[in-house]
Amino acid sequence: MYGRMCILANWAGIPAHYSQTPHEYLQAITVAAPDEATTLERFEDIYVRELWASPTSAEHPRNSGEVNELPSLWQRLQPRLFFYAFKHPHVLKVLPRQSWKLLRQLWAKRRARRTIEQDL
Repeated sequence: MYGRMCILANWAGIPAHYSQTPHEYLQAITVAAPDEATTLERFEDIYVRELWASPTSAEHPRNSGEVNELPSLWQRLQPRLFFYAFKHPHVLKVLPRQSWKLLRQLWAKRRARRTIEQDL
């Protein structure tokens, strides 16, 4: 789920840098979704302990049952990040152009298909 979050955040113009820790990166994402700061902090806590806690310790999210919280955290974060990505200036600039390009290609294929069918 951290990977999905990184992809959406990257689309929103918040790229992950190699030097950033999960804490630093999720703090950058918090700027985009300040209302979800507590959710992001909870997600970060679970993610970091999943990576670094001993698998046999009681603090590991799989042993404490906190892993079960992740789907609900993701359901809460995904729409917010998707909406933020959709509002990003690059997306607003490129999306209409790419949509029209796709429609023109579909119309051209349809016209070509009709021409071939009429010739037969």
